[in-house]
Amino acid sequence: MNYHALRIGALFLLTVLSYGFYNAYLPITDPVESNYVLSAITMLKHNSWISPMIYDQVWYDKPPLTYWALMITYKLFGISDFTSRIPNTLVAGASVAFMYHIVYRMSKNVSISVLCAILLMSTLQFWYISHAVITDGFLFLFTLAIFGYSYLAFHNNDKASIIKAYIAAALAVITKGPVGILLPGLILVIYVCARYVVHRNDENYELSKDVKLLFNPLGLLAFICIAGPWYIAMYSIHGEQFISGFLGLHNVDRALVSEHPKFNVWYYYLLIVPLSLLPWTPVICYQLKSINWKDDFDLFGIIWFVVIVLFYSLVATKYITYTLPAIIPCILWAAVKIGELITDKETGEFTTSLK
Repeated sequence: MNYHALRIGALFLLTVLSYGFYNAYLPITDPVESNYVLSAITMLKHNSWISPMIYDQVWYDKPPLTYWALMITYKLFGISDFTSRIPNTLVAGASVAFMYHIVYRMSKNVSISVLCAILLMSTLQFWYISHAVITDGFLFLFTLAIFGYSYLAFHNNDKASIIKAYIAAALAVITKGPVGILLPGLILVIYVCARYVVHRNDENYELSKDVKLLFNPLGLLAFICIAGPWYIAMYSIHGEQFISGFLGLHNVDRALVSEHPKFNVWYYYLLIVPLSLLPWTPVICYQLKSINWKDDFDLFGIIWFVVIVLFYSLVATKYITYTLPAIIPCILWAAVKIGELITDKETGEFTTSLK
């Protein structure tokens, strides 16, 4: 019997049932959720599966993946507040199940993998975003895949894993836009440089291997084939309006000019991130004292966390949802510390190594 698959299925169902139980009693809220719902309804009305629309007009706010999920749900189950939350509930279940899967790939330990999944499911920001009709739940799932497969790729010199990371990045790009590849790409470039600094005197380390892995041709090709068609189609249909509206107004301008100036303060995410990690914030802070910069996972995790928080701190427009992907290594650190506490108090058989 494949117990690994059974655990994946059980964690998926547990999340979907527990997260979806009260969805029928959660009305769609303005202004953010209503925009996604109205866009999907308008696109269905016009049978527009390429061009996002709202109020019978083309709208360049976001790529279409979230709209597609809502449109398919509406066609299958009708339009209601409850059905509007089905896609994000399913994605939440997939994220929790995938957290178990990827940590098991990294640690080969069932207990720590299940614990990571449970910690993710019970983290405040993940719980909140997974109940909202927004793009960030989808983005988190794909970014989690980028994180996990990138780590496996560099730790094991695994070309197949880096290709999977590129596929996940392509899905992120048709969910949220260029940030889906630019931010993980920046993190991985910094990580490769940091690995060189840490391991340059190691006998078996070769910088060229990391560089070739990062710019894997098959990975790049897979990314272009998946992410490219929608962008090409939009440009061929709408031309310069798509470039100025999507890349200009909804990406560059948001980065430079704040939509909510009162939130554009340097310490915004220094307040949001500790709150977002509740109730596990104290455990994570305690574990940070044990960070080993020479350990591949700790090095990758620190760079991942710091770059994401710093990047969005520098961006003018700030939302509490933006830094959700930063919690990924924090969840694993919390699991490590809890595992150590369990070891001390119980059987001593809880393996916490991610090496």
